[in-house]
Parts: sequence; C-alpha cells; structure tokens
Amino acid sequence: MTQGRDDGASTLIALVRLETLAFAIPTASLLGAIDCDDGLSALPRRHGAVAGAICYRDEAVAVIDLRLWLPFPKAPQLTAPEDGGGEELVMVLQADGRRVGVLVSKIDGLVSVSPQQIQRICQNDTEEDVFHTVVKLPASPPQSREQAVGLLDVAALMRLSAAWSEIEQVSPTAATDTADVAADVVRRVSMAIVAVGEQTLAIPLDAIRDVEPMPVMKSLPGQVSMLGYAQLHARDIPIIDSAALLHCTVQPPYPFLALLAHEDLWIGLPVTAIKAVQAVDMTQLGSHVDAGFSASLPVRGVLQLPDHGPALVPDVSNLTALYPLGSRRIALLPALIEGKKTAPVQDQPYIVLEAGPTWAVPMAVIDAVAFLDEGVEWLPGASPARAPVARMRYRQGTIALWDLYGLCGGTTALEPPDKVVIVSVQGRLLGLLVRELRQLLPIHSCDILTLHRNKEGPVQLLQPKLAGTRSNYQILNLDAYPALKSSSQ
Repeated sequence: MTQGRDDGASTLIALVRLETLAFAIPTASLLGAIDCDDGLSALPRRHGAVAGAICYRDEAVAVIDLRLWLPFPKAPQLTAPEDGGGEELVMVLQADGRRVGVLVSKIDGLVSVSPQQIQRICQNDTEEDVFHTVVKLPASPPQSREQAVGLLDVAALMRLSAAWSEIEQVSPTAATDTADVAADVVRRVSMAIVAVGEQTLAIPLDAIRDVEPMPVMKSLPGQVSMLGYAQLHARDIPIIDSAALLHCTVQPPYPFLALLAHEDLWIGLPVTAIKAVQAVDMTQLGSHVDAGFSASLPVRGVLQLPDHGPALVPDVSNLTALYPLGSRRIALLPALIEGKKTAPVQDQPYIVLEAGPTWAVPMAVIDAVAFLDEGVEWLPGASPARAPVARMRYRQGTIALWDLYGLCGGTTALEPPDKVVIVSVQGRLLGLLVRELRQLLPIHSCDILTLHRNKEGPVQLLQPKLAGTRSNYQILNLDAYPALKSSSQ
C-alpha cells in the first residue's frame, strides 16, 4: 500500500478496535460487518492467526484474529455463541479477487483522510507486514492529542496468513453471465448502516466525508430543523435535527456526527450508533410510503435489510441543498448567501432584541422604540402565537402589540416585557414586546450567513466580524409569521 493517492483525492477509512488495539481499514476493501453470533466456527490450528470460518453470501470465509499475532496480556479465547459470547464483529474484506474476515471488537467511526495523513513508517521492502503504514488523525474528543493508527494492508493480510477464499470467476465466453455480473456491480452500493434512535438509516459511503464524536455546537435560536452548527474541516457545518427530520424520538445526547456532502454542500447528521458497513443491492429499494413511513420524509426510499430491518436511504443531494451554510468555508469571509459564491454586504445597521432568544432586526423597518406605560390595553386570554396580546395608541391611531417570545413559539414563563419596538410590516405598523435592547450592530460590522430557505424566504444569521466575538444573531423575518399581516395601524 502506498503512502497516498497521487490524484490528491481523500480516502474513506473505517476506524475499528480490537480490545485495546485501534487500527484502520480502507472502506474500498470492506464488503460488510457481521456479528459473530451469525455462526463463527472455530478451527483448531497449530500456528497462524486463523480463528475460524464464517459463511458470508453462501461462501465460507476464513476469519483472522490479529490477537494471535500480537503480544496481548492474555491469549484470546474464542467463545461460542451458545456460551454467551458473540460480542465481536467480523469485518469481511476483499482484495485481488479474494475474501477474508478479520475480528474486531467495535467500529469507532468512518473518517475521510487526505494523502498527507497516510504515511509509510516501516521501510523494509524485503519483509512484508500487515501494518507498515499509519494514518495520522487530528485531535478530537475524547482524544486530546493527535494519534497515529495502523492502516491494515488487506492483501498482505491474506498472503501472510495464507488464508482466503477465492471469488468464483465467470467464464469470459459466457456473455450473458458477464453482463449479469457487471449489472450486479453497478447496482450494489456500499452503505454505512447507522441508527437514529430506533430508526435505521443506510447512507452511501460516497456521500460520507467523516463520522466523528459529536462536537461542541454553536446554537441557533428559533431554528426548528437545526440543532446548531459547528466549525469542522475549515467549514461551518449546519447540524440538522435528526429526530425532527425522521419524525422519531431520540434521547439526547447524540454520540456521533456523520458529515454528509453532495458536491460542495455539507451537513452534519447526528446519529446514535454505527451498526455496520455493507454492500447493498439498490434494486431492492422500495417506496417508504408503501412501507408505512411519512411521505414528507426527505429520503429516496427504504431497504429491507435482513440483519437490520427497514433502513431509510436519505436523499443527501436534496438535504444538503436546503442548507447553503454548508458551502461556507471559514477562510472565505464574508459568508455565502443562498449557496452562491457572491458575498452579501451588511449594508444597513441592525438592533439586537432580547425576547427569550435574541433576534437581529434591521433598523430600516423600525419606526420607534418605547417603554410600556399605563396607556396599554391588555387583551386577556389572547394566544401569543396567533393574536396580539395588547393594543396601544400611536400617532393618532391604535396598533396591535405582539409578544415576540410567544409569537416565535416560546412557552416558558419569562419576566414581563417592558419595551415595545414598533416596526413596519408591509406598510403597516405593529408593536413587538421585548425584554431588552441588547446591541446596535453598525453597518458592515457583520457577515450574513444563509442557513437554509423556507417558503417565506431565506433564514439568515448575523456573525459579527470583531475578533473574539462568539455571539451570532438570527435575523427576524417578519414575513415568516402570517398572523402579523392581519395587524394594521
């Protein structure tokens, strides 16, 4: 195996663990992961690392236990399933027309690495080994420092163990059989099988850029479809709400974040478990609606997987298109808007309001800011999300007052508002009740990030340019609240 690919393309690897040994397997060689409970048969041998054999797609595959080659504190004991064992997985690997299995304890994740992260460290060309190259991984929780893990040379593993199964070759004279084999290659897609709560997803490996422990997120107040965003891989990655996306219930926190991408748009999908990596026949993709799932799910369909049950296949291209923030590289400031590589200019000042969450409102729509006084007429029993909560006299007329916190879906009791911000909505005046006026953001002081779009327009965020400033403020889109349009001066 070479140090890296000459074309500069990234390589997707699976990070696995065998007791205390962590190592990496190139996913290009990975056919699937199956539980030892599925029938691993021990094979007594005088030497070598063959632990037994297992059936995979009607073929017997030798299983290698690397602990038999390594100085573990105690000799491994292969436990039969009926004796309560079966905690280990068999990673089924393929190279040069041959297959072999290797035992692992768990799959830690999937990571996309650059050629610069792959380095050969054992330079002895006369003595072959299975771990002559390492992958350098950056520090990420729970690891506080960079680490290097061995990259398994699958072909060398087969040669040194002298254990493999030959893949049945098709006669070149059988034209129809050859066409069937070619079609089978096309329709089989390598998938990562992951879980979001009780729901299983099958995600194509070519759409995955990384799977890593859940990072620290920056919050986005008022967002329903997003949990926040994180700065990863020199990008701002929007982290979507997996439970809301799939209409399921998940008990937080999520242990993993899968980074998905289509073209240059990235999103983060929180997942609760990484179950397997396997090749799937995409001709078996069926309608998720016919399987009883909601028609509104952003998926391509559902696969019925023997070992995992129904698995939804997310529509990665459409999902990423909903969140233009995922195209923004941190080095490219100011931010992108609506997925286009043209930088918007914050060409007007904003005022930041405190109403539960904080909101940024363009000064251009603000007519006045006033304290509440005894002249306000409160409307008992009004629903803040659907109707004004009070009225007040303003400019020889009466305007409706809306509780901004309740209008945006807030339900927890807060301190009563003491200020009203009078704004213009489609040429009409109304008042927004707020707790505090937090800040005035001068012209050109912020970058505008477009998170995604809905039918009312883009959902945007202001990110102050001042060094050391961590706060971000969502721009209040008054057009997103149809109830406001019924208010008049």
